[in-house]
Amino acid sequence: MNLFEAVLYHDYYVLRDQHRLDKAGSAGAQMIFLAWVFNVLSILSIWFVYLKYTVNPYDLEDTWTWLQNNVIMIRAGAILVLCSLYMIAYLIYGGKQKMAHVAKKYTHLNEDDKKNLSKRGANYFYGSMFLAIVCVILAYGIYIL
Repeated sequence: MNLFEAVLYHDYYVLRDQHRLDKAGSAGAQMIFLAWVFNVLSILSIWFVYLKYTVNPYDLEDTWTWLQNNVIMIRAGAILVLCSLYMIAYLIYGGKQKMAHVAKKYTHLNEDDKKNLSKRGANYFYGSMFLAIVCVILAYGIYIL
């Protein structure tokens, strides 16, 4: 059992409790995709802080100038990367068949294991989101100072 399947279990657990199993299918893949995006944002924020304190300020100014001059290229690349990541997450973890497989495995577990797996998936998703928010705020605050 990997961490991403725990996110799927959490999604199934929530949908089952809300009696909305007919909506199951892609929400788990979307949660996994968002967790990946949050993790990348955290890493980029930490990397920007690292650059601020280790790179010569004049070199950093050149980097900012290059980034500002190539905004359209960077945005197009970001859109392509995000679309690719979403497609990968959906192909691996999305769809009705994957959710049916998760439901089949989920029903064979005892209630304590169900809660633990759901909690583990929720902790990963919400922890990634919280860490990304904190890292982005800290990086932004450090860059302004």
